[in-house]
Amino acid sequence: MRRADYRTQQISWAEYEANIDNFGKLLDLPIEPKAFVAHVKNWLLEITQKTDQSFPNNQSVRLEEGRAVLKRPKKKVDSVKLAQIKSLIAERIKPVNLLDILTDTELWLNWTQYFRLLSGHDSKIEDSVSRYLTATFCYGCNLGSSQTANSLSNFDRKQIAYVNQNHISLPSLEKAIYRVINAYNQFSLPKFWGSGKRASADGTKWDIYEQNLLAEYHIRYGGYGGIAYYHGA
Repeated sequence: MRRADYRTQQISWAEYEANIDNFGKLLDLPIEPKAFVAHVKNWLLEITQKTDQSFPNNQSVRLEEGRAVLKRPKKKVDSVKLAQIKSLIAERIKPVNLLDILTDTELWLNWTQYFRLLSGHDSKIEDSVSRYLTATFCYGCNLGSSQTANSLSNFDRKQIAYVNQNHISLPSLEKAIYRVINAYNQFSLPKFWGSGKRASADGTKWDIYEQNLLAEYHIRYGGYGGIAYYHGA
């Protein structure tokens, strides 16, 4: 399996020279090589000194044969107020079928208009919208065509797989996603999280089979898997 080369993903020297000054000001970092190295060394020294000073009172780490051992953290107990909030949410929000949500958004936004034969010709399959919705539900939930066909009586597994292989491409999927995101951004709820001009990202490692094109060993997480990044405004 071929691994990605991080060096090919780095910015060019021309782009570096054009943006390094603003980058240094934005993060309050020195941009000269020697000054940057000195800054990082001092920062690491401060961190290690603070760690050494706080170690005697640290209840989560102990030393065994010269090695640091992390203790298993105690399970957090949910507060009574959190249980009350969950109860109120359950009372006020009724369960909604995922297929119903897909159908409603399609009626409002017509996002399946971007799905068609990869050749560019108009679709000639019967009830194309229903088949597009079924395929989106199938692969969006990672069910697979056989499992979806067992759950829904409208189409068999070959019909579902055919739509995915011949009518849905990455560019068309991106257009549909953009349409839904832009429509959602018209609501007031996203504005409560910020102006929308900046976004934060959080990575989560998902365990998957090692014999997988998406799997790789992550030093930070200590195992094989795939990293999913979640963006929040």
